[in-house]
Amino acid sequence: MAHSMGFAYAYGMSQAIIDADILASNNTLGNFYALAPENACTAIGIQLNKYESVWQYGTAENGTNPHIAWQRDGVAPQCAIPSLDWNNSPYGRVRFQGQADFVNAHLGGNYGWVINSFSINEPGYVKPR
Repeated sequence: MAHSMGFAYAYGMSQAIIDADILASNNTLGNFYALAPENACTAIGIQLNKYESVWQYGTAENGTNPHIAWQRDGVAPQCAIPSLDWNNSPYGRVRFQGQADFVNAHLGGNYGWVINSFSINEPGYVKPR
């Protein structure tokens, strides 16, 4: 799980593990949860098949139902991790839930709605193991 600029670090570390080819055959890195990742669209070459799932949480800047400008993330404007679409399990994006504004959209209400949503049976929400 990574938030904001931590996305670049987590993605880089994951890629280093993949590039070192130290994963046993047919193993994955597990689930990658990116909360309001900064510059996520720069993750060119992400190998989705090396993860059980990859989910990006944040505001919608485009598509059929975008957040209006003042509700979008003003700290780290969102762009999609390449190849991720909205609610496209197991590799997708989930819209910010709740009242968004220019700053709060980045904080995501501390993203408790992602982590503590065990009763929600929707794609992308963290499930207990």
